[in-house]
Amino acid sequence: MAPLIADELKNHISKFTDGKGFIITDHYYRQILAISTRIVLINNGCNYVINNVDDLILNGYLPFLE
Repeated sequence: MAPLIADELKNHISKFTDGKGFIITDHYYRQILAISTRIVLINNGCNYVINNVDDLILNGYLPFLE
């Protein structure tokens, strides 16, 4: 989500999620984590349930930073 429209888009998504699902693809993972009720990472043909940023690192989406 482009930063300029992220807040507006989050408000619209929140209004329409009751009883509906949305698929969002984006590299701004922090914004997606903030508004999502369920996240599934698709990587190399496999699906991974994501609960937090650590799961993104564990499943190879983000680099491990010490």
